Amino acid sequence: MYCTKQDLIARGWGDEIAGLSDKAGELGGDINEAILEQAIADACAKIDSYLVGLIELPIATPSSHVVRCACDMTRFYLYDIGAIPQVRQAYEDAIDFFERVHLHKSSLLALLGVPPLDAPPAVGLQKPMLTSPLPTFTDALLAKM
Repeated sequence: MYCTKQDLIARGWGDEIAGLSDKAGELGGDINEAILEQAIADACAKIDSYLVGLIELPIATPSSHVVRCACDMTRFYLYDIGAIPQVRQAYEDAIDFFERVHLHKSSLLALLGVPPLDAPPAVGLQKPMLTSPLPTFTDALLAKM
């Protein structure tokens, strides 16, 4: 998971998340954990869909930028429909970021806090080197051509 309930609460969205996750009011203003966990899982799956093949997934220790994007996406998913413009814009900005990473239109992989899959090997590790003898062209070989 790239964000947690605590990450959302720390952004000041605790009451909003509680209201969005408990639309029926059955929990008396508390956060519906199951609905929140599903929204977080949806956001994480969306993020992974852009990063598959670029980096090792899931990101073990997501950068603060990934956490923020995951929070914005989770918040948007909790709205179902009718998200307020600020929430929609934050979601679209997060999607735009991951689309640019996916398309390599910018060098934003560093913001993810993990090396890309095609990164050069770490110092001390080297790729195996293959060698073969050079072909020898003799007069006899050339005469056969």
